[in-house]
Amino acid sequence: MQHVQQQASGGAAFYANYGGEYVANRLQGMSPNTAYTSISYEASANRLQDQMYTDFKAWLQ
Repeated sequence: MQHVQQQASGGAAFYANYGGEYVANRLQGMSPNTAYTSISYEASANRLQDQMYTDFKAWLQ
């Protein structure tokens, strides 16, 4: 959901930035998984996911 919004607002630049961040992270010596999770778009999507989970959990109580 978050990536669709990110791609729509960033267009082709989204893909270039996404890939560029991953490559830069790997060149800094990060493992593949750490490089992936350190991409700003992933961090943003994960924060949204965490907030949605927290909100849903609160709603259930």
